[in-house]
Amino acid sequence: MSVHKDTKRGTWYVKFQNKTKRGFTKKSDAIAYEKGILSADGDLHEPKKDESSVSFKEIADMYLEECKNNTQYGTYNKNKTILEKYVLPIVKDAKIVDFDKTKCLEFKNHVISLHFSSAYKNYILSIYKAIFKYGCKYDFIGLDPSRVIGKIKKPYREKVEQKEKEMHIWSVDEFTKFIKMEDDTTFRILFIVLYFSGLRIGEAVSLQWKDYDGKSLSINKSLTRKTKAGSYEIKEPKSVSSNRIVPLNESVNSILHSYKQQIMEDPMYSDSWFMFGGNRPLAENTISRHKERAIKKANVKRIRLHDFRHSHASNLIADGVNIVAVSKRLGHRDISITLNTYTHLLEKNNEELLTKLEDSSKNLLTNLLTEPFHKV
Repeated sequence: MSVHKDTKRGTWYVKFQNKTKRGFTKKSDAIAYEKGILSADGDLHEPKKDESSVSFKEIADMYLEECKNNTQYGTYNKNKTILEKYVLPIVKDAKIVDFDKTKCLEFKNHVISLHFSSAYKNYILSIYKAIFKYGCKYDFIGLDPSRVIGKIKKPYREKVEQKEKEMHIWSVDEFTKFIKMEDDTTFRILFIVLYFSGLRIGEAVSLQWKDYDGKSLSINKSLTRKTKAGSYEIKEPKSVSSNRIVPLNESVNSILHSYKQQIMEDPMYSDSWFMFGGNRPLAENTISRHKERAIKKANVKRIRLHDFRHSHASNLIADGVNIVAVSKRLGHRDISITLNTYTHLLEKNNEELLTKLEDSSKNLLTNLLTEPFHKV
């Protein structure tokens, strides 16, 4: 496409044949200029591009360019893959103005026929619909024909399968058996921090010693392997709420303090070192390999790395910790995420609550029922 961002100046420019027009403060102005609507000084220049000739793919390219500049690389790459594999081969060279409700519903039916989960199918549809929204935003089309596309409902069979694959959590006893089987100090302490802090694995492996004050961890970044920058990239947290302080209990702090004293004996030590890995963060596949080995030795049920986080949250909820406090500790952007994720645990707590209410009220209510009622 001919609209580009000047990263040094923070502006946009348009390449048109052998010309370059610079200085647009907004991308929308650059796109408008490309269409021949306006120039930097407000005068009409190149003839307006015939909107009826703009293809779905051209709009998709513009959309991806905006994703590339405004979203994380992993999201951009996922959206690009979906468009290239599952959308563009179907729509081919169709013009954006040629789409109507019928054509959009036909695409939905095609997606329904694919052998994917309903969640992934709905993601494909969301990217498909995003192209039309983008087209409306920049006046390539008027009404959005994809608005008739609703979400694909999850079939009963898939609900059952999902239930079977629900999160697995470890009790403290199971974790104790597991951690005793990990011989490497660095990995042992990483697993302890994961289990007793509820951090995401990307948050944990991106921790530097300067993020630890002896009592709590400052979560201000995350590590991703889905990157164009190399084997890994340190980026901003998942959301604003992910940027948080996570206090640690006394036992964990004691272990971390001793571990730090050992690390500081290295003459090359710096507080910019990663807590787990030194001058380079641990690779997730290496962490998983250590986890699987210790699980096998301990003979406990297999869990994913993310299930350390679920185990931490589950233990807090089981101990009656306020759900708002749990949500903030986990760094969820909304308490509804916490509620939806751990509904089954809250339901279990409700059952225990009813049992306690029954036990505490049994004698009182039984005595009241046996006493005669007094008329007023």
